[in-house]
Amino acid sequence: MLDVPEDELDTVVKRAHIESLRTAVATLHAHGWVFGDVREGNIFLPEDSVQLIDFDWCGKEGEARYPDDINLKSIEWHEGVSRGGLIKKEHDEYVLKKICDRYTFD
Repeated sequence: MLDVPEDELDTVVKRAHIESLRTAVATLHAHGWVFGDVREGNIFLPEDSVQLIDFDWCGKEGEARYPDDINLKSIEWHEGVSRGGLIKKEHDEYVLKKICDRYTFD
């Protein structure tokens, strides 16, 4: 997220960022698209919104597939993620929930 050191993310990420991220993923899904690579490294934080980057895996649900060389070891993906497997909305939502759950606000 915006090249912010891991130990400083909690002081930079705002509630508005999390809501914007949820909206971005929900908007893609509402139009039948999946992102496939929702990770903090693919999220920019301009002002109080987010911008997703790296749309290489993005596509229509039921058509878009994970690459054959996806890193399945050091990233905690949804259990249904596999090399060459179809990208599903539930996979995006799983990672999105993990990101959102990481941040708490007063």
